[in-house]
Amino acid sequence: MTEVLGRRELRKAQTRRRLSEEAFALFLAHGFDQVTVADVAASAGVSVTTLFSYFPTKESLVFDPEGHQLDALVLAVRTRPVGVSLVDAVERHTYDALDTMADEPVRRAYAALVAATPSLQRHIQTVMLTDWRPVLRAALHETVWDLDPTAADVAAVHLLGSLAGVAIEADAEAAARFLGPLRHGYGAVGA
Repeated sequence: MTEVLGRRELRKAQTRRRLSEEAFALFLAHGFDQVTVADVAASAGVSVTTLFSYFPTKESLVFDPEGHQLDALVLAVRTRPVGVSLVDAVERHTYDALDTMADEPVRRAYAALVAATPSLQRHIQTVMLTDWRPVLRAALHETVWDLDPTAADVAAVHLLGSLAGVAIEADAEAAARFLGPLRHGYGAVGA
């Protein structure tokens, strides 16, 4: 029975990957707004209903709908070594994520697609600040001894706001620009 379940899970993972890859290729070729969910489903050889069982929205085809990125961020916060600041841990995690995201041409193509698509930018910000916020807030409250729930929420908003900027631009320069104020304070911004 476990072998059948293993095959089923493998098939689901393959379908998810195929849908994501087909969507990305179509979005790059024709633009996000010009491609319909039906176009993606047809290209991947599945029904629209099947596509929506894997991805709840068209935007989620582009941005990690399963929260793997969130899991990795929370792990980085929870397992940072003693003496490593929260900002250092998040910064290291961010650069590691960028390094493993994909090869440089794919990362540039992703950034160009998101930069050209306001609905994707809004989606990333909404997911991070709405769905990810309570999870990161809880991790911060549990692991940073001097953060009460309100301070943990504020820290989560600041961190996720910065990371949304990085996710939208998907490069190391953006990471330095968006994470810099966390490290050096907002007083230097615009000076």
